[in-house]
Amino acid sequence: MSASPSSPTRGPHPVRVLHVLPDLATGGGQQVLLRHVSAGDAARVLHHVAWFGTARDLSEPLRAAGATLHDLSGTRGLGAFGALRDVARAEQVDLLHTNGTPVDRLFGHLVAWRLGLPAVTTLHGLRPDPGPISLRPLALLDRARDALRRRVLRALDRRTLAAAIAVSDAVLDDWRAELGALGAPGPRRVTICTGVPLDVHAAASRERARVRAAIDVPDAAPLLLCVARLESGKRVHLLPPVLERVRRVHPATRLLVAGEGGERPRLERLVRDLGLDDAVLLAGRRDDVPELLAAADVFVFPSEREGFGLVVLEALAAGLPVVAEALPSLTHLRALDAGLVDATFADPDATAAQVVALLDDPSRRTELGARGRRVAAAHFDVRDSARRIEDLYLAVLADRRARATEPE
Repeated sequence: MSASPSSPTRGPHPVRVLHVLPDLATGGGQQVLLRHVSAGDAARVLHHVAWFGTARDLSEPLRAAGATLHDLSGTRGLGAFGALRDVARAEQVDLLHTNGTPVDRLFGHLVAWRLGLPAVTTLHGLRPDPGPISLRPLALLDRARDALRRRVLRALDRRTLAAAIAVSDAVLDDWRAELGALGAPGPRRVTICTGVPLDVHAAASRERARVRAAIDVPDAAPLLLCVARLESGKRVHLLPPVLERVRRVHPATRLLVAGEGGERPRLERLVRDLGLDDAVLLAGRRDDVPELLAAADVFVFPSEREGFGLVVLEALAAGLPVVAEALPSLTHLRALDAGLVDATFADPDATAAQVVALLDDPSRRTELGARGRRVAAAHFDVRDSARRIEDLYLAVLADRRARATEPE
């Protein structure tokens, strides 16, 4: 993994960071920010959070964690730019931190350029896949708009981007050429894997019986768990065929899917067609994932494209054996011998055999879970990742001061 930036000394006052998000929905980037604000040192960094969309699920948790919130959801276009600029001026922020979506990068880096501030961005995932070229007029128009947006963002990045944080080495490798195109010396580039709050998972482990009773799963019934947005790339539709085969050997096995999205109707039809209505619980969006992990026996993760796979790390921290697609973004966990079981979910027979082998061998499940928990504790404590990001902020500002004193 990439080396941590050197740890600069603390400045005369806490660094004031303005985080820019598309919304405060319960998404990956928003959850990562919440964790880092919660685990951070307020004597080093003060966090301001601005967003444009209407979803605000995480507003209260962020406020409770110590962030100052700025709701810009009623603004659009130039109004959004002006509102964000006014917040940055009023709060006298030292830098802006964006989170990789076109909305927050465009407005955040535009404000940074206008006010002469450095910008930091977190790359939460691989570069967007444009997909096959379509000759339909609307598709061509969308592609042209995307190309124009990329050119504008690249121009802004050249002027403002001081550092890019990748959540995994796989993400950094995928963005390397794009970052290199910004010219020399370009932004600092560093991998800072998102950590997990280990104490939360330790506390949740005591909730197994209560959670199982709440979701009506008998204590003796094997429970498979998947936490994912119900979108095509997550491929949750591959799980019911696996479950159907597992139940031929372990007929009491249940599957709980926590997440919501446009693929839910397809998943419901598949569950119904396979006669699994009583065996599959589509729980929707949940805010008690640590407790669900504590209640499960095996975590299954069929996603085909991930920047990091944060929920896999959470499952490891909870001491669960994990059966996952062999994604490049999980290479770092394999290298640490976290005990992942690589699977090919498009082959339901082979994947079901792997799950059955785990259900047949409780000692193997315990051993894999212990390995995962040790790796999470040793390498992925959220307090460490929060500190590294704080160090990066200070290094960016030190770079800026050094350039300001260079002779012309």
